[in-house]
Amino acid sequence: MLSPASNISSTIQLSNGLEMPIFGLGTSHQGGYSHDAVVYALTQCGVCHIDTAERYGCEEQLGKAIRESMVPREDLWITNKLWPSHYGFNSAKEACLKSCKRMGLEYFDKTNTQQNTQNAFHCIY
Repeated sequence: MLSPASNISSTIQLSNGLEMPIFGLGTSHQGGYSHDAVVYALTQCGVCHIDTAERYGCEEQLGKAIRESMVPREDLWITNKLWPSHYGFNSAKEACLKSCKRMGLEYFDKTNTQQNTQNAFHCIY
């Protein structure tokens, strides 16, 4: 449970001991991506968690925004999502590596599986 003093830099400890920022900047496949807004959020607002997915079609732009922000990678938490067509070890690994390449990253901090239902999210660690 979050305290009333929680803010944009608050974290929650995951079962593996990692601290994940509870506030994340979501990206969208609905045409809502704004490069300037992402850079502003990273540099001026203290946002350090970005949530994206290959399906949203903005991985390359997000990677550019991260580089432009000059926020060190180790200060960011990047969550990505896999679509059902990428389930299974080899397919998931390939999809993650391709997404990392598109974003210019070496790793994601967390990858979720994503389904076309509102209540079907499961974490992969």
